[in-house]
This record gives sequence, C-alpha cells and structure tokens, in this order.
Amino acid sequence: MEETLATISQKLALEITSYGALQYLQSFVARKKKAIGVDATSQAIFHGCALLIARGDSEDAGHALSWYVDSEDLFHVSGHNGNKNGNHCDVERLLALLDKFSSKQMIGCVSVLYDPFHAAVLKSGMTTGKNADSAVSKRMHTFDNKCANIFEDTESYRSAYRVCIRLSLVPRAAAILDKWSNLPGVFLHEKALFFARAIYTLLSEKKLPLALQMVAASKTILSPLDNIAADDVRPGGNDSGYLACWHLSIILTELADAAPGPRINKIKLFEVLSTLYYGILDLCDKNLVALHEKVGKEYFTAADSKKAADPMNMLQALLSGGGGGGGNQQRKQGPGTLGGMNISDMMAMLNKMGK
Repeated sequence: MEETLATISQKLALEITSYGALQYLQSFVARKKKAIGVDATSQAIFHGCALLIARGDSEDAGHALSWYVDSEDLFHVSGHNGNKNGNHCDVERLLALLDKFSSKQMIGCVSVLYDPFHAAVLKSGMTTGKNADSAVSKRMHTFDNKCANIFEDTESYRSAYRVCIRLSLVPRAAAILDKWSNLPGVFLHEKALFFARAIYTLLSEKKLPLALQMVAASKTILSPLDNIAADDVRPGGNDSGYLACWHLSIILTELADAAPGPRINKIKLFEVLSTLYYGILDLCDKNLVALHEKVGKEYFTAADSKKAADPMNMLQALLSGGGGGGGNQQRKQGPGTLGGMNISDMMAMLNKMGK
C-alpha cells in the first residue's frame, strides 16, 4: 500500500494543472481498483485528495470525492452489505481528512461534496430506520457539525444556515442569518426580511417547533429595529415593509401553534391576514407569496378541503363576502365588516391569541 500511495504522490507532484491532477487521480483509481481492492482504493482516493487540497486544488478534491462516493462498488460505510467490502468506513476517513486542514483550505472541497456525500450515505441505509442511532449516523452528525463550522468560518452563510437547520440548531442558525444580513452594503434594510423568509420556509416545510424557536431568536436580534415593540412606538423607516413581513410570519407561527378553541377561527383569521398583508408580501418578496400559500395549505385549510389557500382567491372571496355573489353580496355587509366578518370580532380573536 505504501508503494501505491508513493506513486500517487510522485505523479501528482508532476502535474502542473489542477485539471491534470484530477484526471490522473480518477484514472489511477479506475485502473487499479480491481487489483488493489476496495479498502486500498479508498485509501488511495483520500490520500490523493489530501494532496490536491494541500496544493490549493480543494474544489477538485471535492469533485474527485463526489465521483468516488457516486460509485456504488467503491464507496463503503461501516455495516453496509454486511461489510463484505471491508471493515473500513469512508465517513470516518472523510472526518479525518477534514481534521487535517483549515476551514479556508477545506471550503472548496466541502462545498462541492456536501450534498452528494449526504445522498450516498442516505442511499446506503446506514443512517435510517433501525440504523438511525448507528455509528455511521453519529459520524454524519459530526460531519455536519464540522461542515457548519467550515461554512461559517468562511462566510458561506447560506450553506452554514442550511446545515444548522438540518441539525436543529436554531439559535445558531439565527445568529448566522444576523451575520449574513450584516454583510457590508449588500442587504441594506433587509435584516427583517431574512428572518421572515426563514420563518415562512420552516412553516411551509411543516417544521413548526423550529419555526417557534426562530421566532423567539428573531425577536431578540431584531428588537433594535422593531418600531412596534419599542417603548416609544415610532413610524417605520426604510425597513418598515420588511418588518411587516416579519411580524406576519410571527403571527402565523403563533396562530398555527395556538390550541383550537370556539372563539378562535384560524381559517378566517388567516384569510383576513392574507387580505391585509398580501400587497406587502408581493411588494417585498414575491417568493413570500408562494410560501404564504403553502403555509395556508398546511395549517389553515379545512381538514375536508383539498383546495389550496390561494391568497388571490381568498382576497376575492373576502371582498365579496366569502361567497359567489360578487358586488351584490358585498353591498349587504354592515359597516365595520370585512368579508362578512366584523373587524372588532377579528381583532378580539387576535388579541385573545396574544394572551
């Protein structure tokens, strides 16, 4: 094995271009895998990738490893297929590779490899079902934590946030959103919008417990900007529209979490809120409109209804009194009503939610 690794070291040292080094490593593994076996092939690929990273070709190392983990006859994790391919674990070897280099050196590799590696391990079946608490599953948890550190250290905040949510580390994810929104001059006035998107996305993915944690974290981070919660309530500034979107995401999260009661009509409240905020959502971020619709479908649609909670449909229904009568039905409404619902009653329900 030492001779094989020495050959790889010598050949890669002669390659001038990163592309040439990558091609050599892949061709060497493809040619030698049958002769040296699965375990030795694994050692060869990780040795070669370490050399690529050391010479500054981190992304190419990621491509080499992505190619490797996509090869079902090569990639191996502990316990898969009764360990017929050996007792080694490529997850363990990847963790050792991560420990050899700094975050700056590893970011290219990890950025390329993260998703393919997760897909390959998931496909092995060694982290799900009866194997949910296996050694491989625990190693993948360590892998995610190391990747979160690498992404955050290198200001790859989108990826860092995604990994923290995967790990259910909501306070840390919120802190990363705060850093992300503070990048110099890039997202001026949009800090509240970052958290609105995050909360809406968690709700749309049916992750209510995580959404509640994000609400709590965001209230702490955004308190200096929150003109409504301030002791001296003041008019909104350039970020007022984004704050409104964030406030709506909080209302919807707390409404979704509220226990059902005879005086709390969640579906009607969602319809009223959709009417009041639709224009702001559409103006600030059209993607929020789509997320709003998904949230309505998941949490605020009658159990026996299969029709999605489309904000535009609800707006038309509310303005026509909730029926198909159009303007004639709207004229039958009394003063102080919206969509057939008395505004005072609606506010009373909202106030009851806050108690």
